[in-house]
Amino acid sequence: MKTPERFESVPNHFHAMRSSNGFQLINRWYWYVLIVLFAIWSNGIFAFEFEGDERIGAASLLEDWEATMQRSDAELKQIEACLDDEESCQGNLKSLRKLILRGRTLEPAKQLRLINWYVNRSKKYSTDRRSYREFEDFRVLRKQEWSTLLEFRKRGGDCDDFATAKYVLLKLFGYEPDQLRIVIVYDRSAREHHALVAIHLEDIGTRLLDIDGSIHRKRPSSYRYVYSLNEDSIWDHSLERERKPRRLKLKNND
Repeated sequence: MKTPERFESVPNHFHAMRSSNGFQLINRWYWYVLIVLFAIWSNGIFAFEFEGDERIGAASLLEDWEATMQRSDAELKQIEACLDDEESCQGNLKSLRKLILRGRTLEPAKQLRLINWYVNRSKKYSTDRRSYREFEDFRVLRKQEWSTLLEFRKRGGDCDDFATAKYVLLKLFGYEPDQLRIVIVYDRSAREHHALVAIHLEDIGTRLLDIDGSIHRKRPSSYRYVYSLNEDSIWDHSLERERKPRRLKLKNND
């Protein structure tokens, strides 16, 4: 018995549909894999890495920074005495004491939000206190005034000082210097250099605390890492070895 013509085409349509569905499934998996690979790649490219960067040398090479850290060490002794005994708190250190004692009881993510909020709420933002020596295709930082935490609380400062204040507070919350970096970036959108503080935690990874209140998991696309430092060392992050702005004022260099 001959099969009606209208049914002869059914298997062909069925196989075509199954083939089409299989292609769509493969296509979906293809794009899914690409997206996952891109996410992994971009996280590696844009995240701030504490390991593998070129160490320029000891932090003492940057004279202005070394002097700031020495003043900061003297302040830390005063602050620690205030933390141990409220009666020894001088000036407005009592409010700082409450912040630190409260902050030490929080989980890391909340500590970062608290420090970022506390420092960023300062309305005393001042312009750069830097002087440069200009050359044909780059400039060298001749002098820069960094502020300690207590100096910042009195007079405010620029983005470098906001980052330094956060750096010192993170130390007071119990974090070690090798977990912390002040990171200098070049902001392509603003066409100027900018500073923020980086912290590395085993549980949540690296975070960048910015002056606008953001806590970045990875580098914003408009930022380019230039160099970073803590109280022990300086690291170079620049990918451009030629014609890059040089901002480090090293000892015995003009």
